[in-house]
Amino acid sequence: MVYCGKPSRACENCRKLHVKCDERRPECSQCMKMKRTCLGYRDQLSLVFRDENTKTQRRVRGAERNGGNLSPKKQPSMPIKQSNLPTTPPHDRHLHKTAGFGKNLLPPLEDSVVYHFYSTILASVLDGGPVRYLHSLLPDLYNQSAPHSPLRLAAQAISYATSAKSRPDLERISRLRYVQAISALSAAIRDPNHAKDDQTLYAVLLLSGQETITCEVGTPLAYGTHIDGAATLIRHRGMEQLHEQLSSYLFHFVRRDLVLSHMQIAKPVDTIFYEHSEFIDQTQEDRLVEKIIDIPNLQSQANIVLGKSTCPANDRSIFELINASKILDSRISDWARNALTTSSYTITTNVSMLSSTEASVSDFSPPRIYRYSDIHLARTWNIYRVSRLIVLSIIIRAVSRLDPTSIDAAHDLERLKAGGRQRELVNDICASVPFLLRHNVSRIAPPLVQSRLKLDGKGDIVTKTGRYSLIWPLYVGSSVPSIPENQRRWMRAQLKWIGESGKPQAKLLASSNCQTLLGGTEKFRFYCA
Repeated sequence: MVYCGKPSRACENCRKLHVKCDERRPECSQCMKMKRTCLGYRDQLSLVFRDENTKTQRRVRGAERNGGNLSPKKQPSMPIKQSNLPTTPPHDRHLHKTAGFGKNLLPPLEDSVVYHFYSTILASVLDGGPVRYLHSLLPDLYNQSAPHSPLRLAAQAISYATSAKSRPDLERISRLRYVQAISALSAAIRDPNHAKDDQTLYAVLLLSGQETITCEVGTPLAYGTHIDGAATLIRHRGMEQLHEQLSSYLFHFVRRDLVLSHMQIAKPVDTIFYEHSEFIDQTQEDRLVEKIIDIPNLQSQANIVLGKSTCPANDRSIFELINASKILDSRISDWARNALTTSSYTITTNVSMLSSTEASVSDFSPPRIYRYSDIHLARTWNIYRVSRLIVLSIIIRAVSRLDPTSIDAAHDLERLKAGGRQRELVNDICASVPFLLRHNVSRIAPPLVQSRLKLDGKGDIVTKTGRYSLIWPLYVGSSVPSIPENQRRWMRAQLKWIGESGKPQAKLLASSNCQTLLGGTEKFRFYCA
């Protein structure tokens, strides 16, 4: 296996014509302009990491037939430099089988785990989306980085953590690389040039992913600290970051995670994240983030206004808070109306896919089931639902602070409407659960989803991602006061099951009430998407 250098990412037509390709998906602008069918893009993984085993075997057989010796050739460099740190001897068949090597020519363990992490994540992210673009750059950035750079150590840490799920003996190496990455990152941040480097910011995001993977029950997560650190680097880098494609993608990735993270602690978002760049591949999720970025600011304002013990019941600031909340709720609802035209979901009333185990947990079952084109769209719709639940909770809290003797019918009706909307949104979250948990998916998933489930033979990659994306919606939705108790028990049962199936965050939240809806802050922050 040799490192082949940085390959062209252009589509097939642009490579043949030797013209610059903008890599737009599903077809590039050059092909659209020339009215040609865009033939798509090559697999970057196979270009950067090339298996030379077959070619070498062919040369050996040819030399034997000719009765000659195999002429020596310059030894190619490995795709990933080996670390001087001790590693566990490679004996995991799954990892090496994934890397495509014969049993007589095994790569170093470090190469195997990084390859396994890269290919696993690449198979689970949306085609053409910004996350896939960022992840596809990892091989290039990894090979360009120094042996003990923050990015290389962070990539190794998260790779070992991923493989440790099937090989617990790798946990020790993962922790060691994590500590080394933190140390290297601290040194890089102190350097004015390295602090603005894309690799440094990328390393922080990898470390936040490491915290998500290695979460342990009873241990506070450092995920929020890493996201705040990434935001600090964004501010330090300044607005010039938006002029480069990679920097722009990193900016939008951090912005999404920061907005969702700050919803959990009611902390305003820095003004730099209100800046917009020309985003080539803007998804429905990106458009939604542009709407919900004001929620943490509104939460902070609500806590200030409603937290005053001496605030008059009919204080003007309460009415202003109600109006601001209604305006923001309307803006978020506009996203849903627009998304329904291009990124909708289908509805079925077939609930027979629920298992008998679930039916015995409570007497509740979703009256309808939603199915989506992919789990990423389902996740985006649930982010929308949780966002509205938070805004509506502010309206309910604000109206409740008004003097009951002087409250007018309009505000009383507003409170009732907000409660009704909350219950509908919770029903929508419940309707997404069977799809994301893959209950009898062959009967409810569209053909596109069914094909993706065949990626690893069992659909394990997609199922895991779907489980994790349900934690936040179930946690917030089950804490809405006005929903029926049997529905609440059912949602908590789903959380408990997700926790028992390998998601520690769900275990931490299954028996807790969401503080976000009450104007409080969560005990710890975790990845919501």
